[in-house]
Amino acid sequence: MGTNVTKINASGTPERPASQIEIPEWVTETPAEMTYDLEVFDASGGSIEEVGMTRAEYIALKRTLAKMRGFDVPEAEPTVAAEVAAPTNGAAASAREVDRTYTLAAFEGGGSTETHDLDKHQFEFLRTCLKIHQNDHGCITPFEEFLTHLVHCYDLGHTAAEDVQHLFEEFQEGWKTTVEDIGIVMRHSPKLIEEAKAASEAA
Repeated sequence: MGTNVTKINASGTPERPASQIEIPEWVTETPAEMTYDLEVFDASGGSIEEVGMTRAEYIALKRTLAKMRGFDVPEAEPTVAAEVAAPTNGAAASAREVDRTYTLAAFEGGGSTETHDLDKHQFEFLRTCLKIHQNDHGCITPFEEFLTHLVHCYDLGHTAAEDVQHLFEEFQEGWKTTVEDIGIVMRHSPKLIEEAKAASEAA
């Protein structure tokens, strides 16, 4: 005669069999007529990696995730199973990317206070601007500092030729100083350069 063994988890409470655990709605239901993405955000909430996918790929991934989390995932309905099993058409997935929508939004207290619809080119431009801003560390990054100051000048209405010329001269001086500083470090602390290069390649 078999013996029923009840497992105890780390909190000291009995573990329930997977078949008795309530399955979240997201496991069995998938909204239609949507865009599907796998996305990674950095600590500040900015998107640093995004992978577009088809509905079939999304269903397959979330079913795999549910199984990894210990849920007793039910058999997929025939139409869903056929959709998941169908080969992915890379061209179709790429075409879907064209239909993706982009929005710039500001939130306050959980509600949106300002929104701007963007096309893909506008989104890519803003993402590049964000990258420049995040990489601006003042005089040690003269190119990023120059571009950041240039945008600030535009926002303040300082767009006269002499304003831009002044910023460009500061950039040239900053670039010259940075190159000289790097030369000093390379001569006197070559190991530091190697460590910095290794860290950059690993990032």
